[in-house]
Amino acid sequence: FTIENMKEIRQVIINGNLEDALSLCPRQGYRGVLASQGHLLRAETLFGRGDYKEAGCSILECREMSEIEEGSDLASMWILGGKIFHALGIPLHAELWLRRGIRMGKGDNKEDKVMFQKIRTKRMYEPLTKNLPITVEFGRHGKGILSKNSYDDNVELMTELPLVSAITLSTEKHPACQHCAKSLLSVKDYFGADRMKKMTSRERQLVNRAWPSINTVTCSHCEMECYCSVGCRYEAWDNYHCLLCPSGNPAAEKLFQLCLKGEPVTHGYWRDVFSPMMIAKMIAQIMTTAKRLCIKRSMKEPDCAIWGEAKAPYRQFIAYGTKGVTEWACDMVTLMTEIFSNTSVLGFSYPMTSTEFQGRYYQIACNCQAFADPNPPIREFVEKLKTEGNFDKLSHLITTEPPEASFGGLFPVHSCFNHSCDNSVEVYDQLVDGRPGISVRTRKPVRQGDELYLAYIDTTIPRVRRRLWLYMGYNFFCECLRCRFEGDDSSSCTHCGAKVSDKQKTHSVNNNDETKNASCDSQLTNNIDEKSPQSFQGCSECKRAWYCSKSCQTKNWKKGHKLVCKMKHSCTSSPVNEVLNDSKRIEILANVMARMKAMETND
Repeated sequence: FTIENMKEIRQVIINGNLEDALSLCPRQGYRGVLASQGHLLRAETLFGRGDYKEAGCSILECREMSEIEEGSDLASMWILGGKIFHALGIPLHAELWLRRGIRMGKGDNKEDKVMFQKIRTKRMYEPLTKNLPITVEFGRHGKGILSKNSYDDNVELMTELPLVSAITLSTEKHPACQHCAKSLLSVKDYFGADRMKKMTSRERQLVNRAWPSINTVTCSHCEMECYCSVGCRYEAWDNYHCLLCPSGNPAAEKLFQLCLKGEPVTHGYWRDVFSPMMIAKMIAQIMTTAKRLCIKRSMKEPDCAIWGEAKAPYRQFIAYGTKGVTEWACDMVTLMTEIFSNTSVLGFSYPMTSTEFQGRYYQIACNCQAFADPNPPIREFVEKLKTEGNFDKLSHLITTEPPEASFGGLFPVHSCFNHSCDNSVEVYDQLVDGRPGISVRTRKPVRQGDELYLAYIDTTIPRVRRRLWLYMGYNFFCECLRCRFEGDDSSSCTHCGAKVSDKQKTHSVNNNDETKNASCDSQLTNNIDEKSPQSFQGCSECKRAWYCSKSCQTKNWKKGHKLVCKMKHSCTSSPVNEVLNDSKRIEILANVMARMKAMETND
């Protein structure tokens, strides 16, 4: 078998004569000169014919010979092998072979990278969505969720429990089970001691009788965490608290104290709404899973295979972000390193590096979903009063919002929803198997095959702030329908981009036949403060678009503004509205805003 033979076979394959090409290839078992290249051509020919089993045998022979033969085309071998194993329905092998081929330099082909991601996505999510009316696929925006059928609005598509969760810093002091998120709000928590004293004896009797029984259980070792049941306490201990309990890991006490402060900004440690306890719980769960695998396999310490298996459930949470987390959270990195270097509990430590911390941080920052107990004690209390006919007797006492705990959680399937300010689904709190979780429902009719979108942030905030926070938090520039046909402010024309500084102040535009029946009022109104006389006049209906002329308004209306002018906003509430007194973040946002405006100008 010679180089001339290889060239001849390659030309025959290009001409599409696969039968002739196969007859020219070296037979199975050949161990002579250029054996690996010959078996590679044979595997390629068999793969083209659809004879995947024989192709698999040939690619394995090619791999065997490539180990002893210099000059083998290893990258092409791994890529082809990945495609063959994918065709044979062996996704894990397909992933491994494709990954090696891509890393060896022939991965410049975008199709190979896309195939790898599609195989990986299908392997990871098909078992999770098997009985759901949705499917997870890899597309132009990365992972996305598609509808298997057509549905009307307000149809429940899925429910899910979090893989890891922790109470948010702003509600840290509110009573709730630290494991399952069930509310532990008591009568005294809601009414307070003073209000209870001011009640009549009859009112107190009715209140105590109607309020549901609250069972609070604390950790028997440290009392730093409380739970709704002994079962939750045992689960928490087995999954993560055995590593985080200050009684066995003194370094963890400082983490608990930082969280109990309930402050989203602590210099050197933290500056976010979700709790750093989520990172700690994630790492602790990885370690306890690794310990169980070690026991099962009679090993003292986890090897690479065990670590890989323990980390696998968390690989599906994609992380995006800029570098710098470990700079402003340098003290937190040090604290986490100290916590997980403790070997007294499991007999081994966890290699918490700056890179590891940053990756876990962005996994949570990009995928965290807020949720709470959908059936807190106050709701049960009110419903029981109404059932017994006593609500009117106590309605004057139920005047304040209850101090309910809010949790942040990572939900595997939910994390695959992409964003749109014109979202098609909403997330609601719901009990799942008796525990607080989430439900995803349609907010408008969807068709079979449509990609389903969530709103990551509150869509009622101005476009410029939405885009800034999406860019900062998720590393993308939103180009949804709402963002394309709304403006930032009255200083520029939403349609043509003209600046108000380049034109004189516009006057009210009279109605004409083109927009006479438009729901977006054609009479533009100036909603800008009189102190700023230089401003374009805006749409009087939505007040989110501004125009330099009647012509621009008409063109923008026809092009798409008519679709978003009266579009309903998402009910999503977002940490975007939390005020963080962080001058550095404000400076970053200002720089991003300038960059985004420059991008729009260039477009």
